[in-house]
Amino acid sequence: MSFQKFISASMWAAVVCALVVLAGSATAQSDQDGGSRPAAGPGYSAQGSISGPAPLGASGPAPMHASGSLTTGAPHRSRVCPADGNHGRNNGNNAGDRNQCREPAIVSTPAAVAAAPHPPTPSSSPLTTTLLPATPVPPMTAVPMIQDPADDAGMQTNGQNQSGSTDIHELLIREGNAALAQNRLHDATEAFQKAVDINPSSAKGHEGLGVALSREIMAGNVRPSADFDVVDRAESHLRQASDLSPSAPTPLLQLSELEAALAERATDYAERSDRYSNAQNLLKRAVSLEPSKADLYLKLANLERDQFGPAIQQAKVRFSKNNGPIPDSDLRHVLQQQYGSLIDDAISNAQAASQMNGHFARPLLLIARLLRERALIRDTPQEYSADMHSADDWQGQFLAVGDHLDQGEAGAR
Repeated sequence: MSFQKFISASMWAAVVCALVVLAGSATAQSDQDGGSRPAAGPGYSAQGSISGPAPLGASGPAPMHASGSLTTGAPHRSRVCPADGNHGRNNGNNAGDRNQCREPAIVSTPAAVAAAPHPPTPSSSPLTTTLLPATPVPPMTAVPMIQDPADDAGMQTNGQNQSGSTDIHELLIREGNAALAQNRLHDATEAFQKAVDINPSSAKGHEGLGVALSREIMAGNVRPSADFDVVDRAESHLRQASDLSPSAPTPLLQLSELEAALAERATDYAERSDRYSNAQNLLKRAVSLEPSKADLYLKLANLERDQFGPAIQQAKVRFSKNNGPIPDSDLRHVLQQQYGSLIDDAISNAQAASQMNGHFARPLLLIARLLRERALIRDTPQEYSADMHSADDWQGQFLAVGDHLDQGEAGAR
C-alpha cells in the first residue's frame, strides 16, 4: 500500500471513531437526563396498556391500563416506587412499602444494552407495577362516619325505652298518690317502690315512699321486729327526697312528724328529748321555706307543747287542789329551767299563726292553754293571775270565731 492510501485509510478510521465516541456521549447524556423518550411507534392497546420497549422513567403522564398496571420493555435507571403504601396492602403484599423501591441496573452504552438480559415479552411474563398518579395526592381529610342502620335502630329503641320508662314512672307516681289519698298505705308503698326502682333520682318517688312508710309506722301496721328497718327506710327515702328537691317542704314535714311520733314512743328520756329536738329543727326548716303559711307556725307551736305538756300536766294533777303556782318550789324551778323558754317560743309561734289569719281559731285555743300551763310554773301569785287572765281573753276570742273554724283552717293552707 502506498503512503497516500495509508493516510486516507487512517483518516477514515479516525472519522469513524469520532462518530462512535459522539454516539456514546449522546447515549450517556440521555441516561443522565432520566432516560430516552418513548418511541413514537408504540401506541395504546385495546386494553389501554402500553406495548413495546417504552422505559418507565419517561416524562409525561403514563397511559393507564384498565387494571391499573403498566407493561414495559427493557430495564432502565429510574426508581420504581408506588405512590402510596395502601396500594401494596390492597394487593396483599408489601409492594406498596415506600422503602422497598427497586433500583434497576444503569445502562449507558449500546454495547451494555445489547449485553443486558432482556425481560420476557409482554405475552409471556409482563412486568406489572402500580402507577404514580398524574396529579399530587391531596391531603387526607376527615371522612364522615357512616352510621350503621343497626346502630340507628338501637338508638331508636333506647330512646323508646327511655320514653316508656318515663311514662311508667309517672303512672306509678299517680297510682301511689291515689293510694295515699285513700289511705291504702301498702299499695302506695309498692307503687312508689317500683317508681324508685325505675328512676332512682326521682324526688317524687322517694318522697312518696318515705311518706307511705312513715304513715305505716305511725299507724302501727309494722311488726315490732321490723320496726327499726322500716324506720331506717322511711327516713332514708325522705332525706333523699329533700336532697334531690331542697325547696320542697313536704319531706321535711314528714320527717318531723315521724321523729315526733318516735319520740312519743320512746321510754328513754334522752332518746325522747333528742327526737323531739330533731323534729323541731326539721319543722323550722320547713317554716323557713314557706314563712307565710299559718298552719306551719301552728304545727311548730303544737310540737313544742308536746315536749313540755306531759310533765306540766303531771305536776298539775299532783297538786290539783291548789289554786296558784305549783307549791313545790324545787319542782317548779326544774320545770322552768327545762321548759320555760320552750313555752315562750310556743306562745310566740301560735300568736304568729293567729296574726297571719284572723279567722284561724285553733291558734287562739292553743294560746289560752299555753298561758295556763305557764302560770303553773310562775314564781309569784301575781304572775300566775296575769297569765290566767290573758288565757281567758284568748279563750273568749276563740269562742267568738269558733263558727269560722273550718273556713279559718282552709284559709291557712
